[in-house]
Amino acid sequence: MKEKAIAIVPVREFGKSKLRLRGYLSSTERSALSKALFKHVLKALSDARISTILVVASDQAEISKLVGKSDNTFVISESKYHGGVNKAVTDGISYCLSEFDNISSFMIVPSDLPLLSSKAVNDAISKLSRYDLVIGPSSKLDGTSLLLFRVKKGKIPFHYDNNSYRNHVKEAKKFKIGYTIMRSKEFSWDIDTKDDLKKLMSKLKTRSFRELLKINA
Repeated sequence: MKEKAIAIVPVREFGKSKLRLRGYLSSTERSALSKALFKHVLKALSDARISTILVVASDQAEISKLVGKSDNTFVISESKYHGGVNKAVTDGISYCLSEFDNISSFMIVPSDLPLLSSKAVNDAISKLSRYDLVIGPSSKLDGTSLLLFRVKKGKIPFHYDNNSYRNHVKEAKKFKIGYTIMRSKEFSWDIDTKDDLKKLMSKLKTRSFRELLKINA
């Protein structure tokens, strides 16, 4: 019986994301950036050892149009509009458990990781041979950029948007789950501020915002 690793990606409307960049990028530019990052994350997941990608969207029509027809990528609407990441992830897991068989593990990732690669995704999945839970902290060690767990042994209560990294580690210890911390730029690097954007452009050696969008599209 073939095992299945499923990726769950919560995503809001592109026009309502990256609000901290409002003083630096126009609404059109922020939307374009969010869209390019989302497409980049989907590509990395599609090229990795992920059998199914489930996107939990605030605007299902917007995301479905971008994803198009796909054999392994599905888009559902969050049950509560802007109900938060915890609710979106729970919606995604419930949907998958009702629709798909033989699920071995879930990987929860943000939609805006500019450095994510299929190799990084596969490296994380490989850790499930030794652990039941893999936690990846954000660059500031407050949020969680990766949560990967075996369905039967590694699931913990979710604490997104609430100092989630430390709380997820506490839950793992509380339930005595075999876990590991995966510190990786591919998973932790995101773009929330003007400085983040400048550092990324420097790292990728892009000379303009338009060039950056092409690299991450």
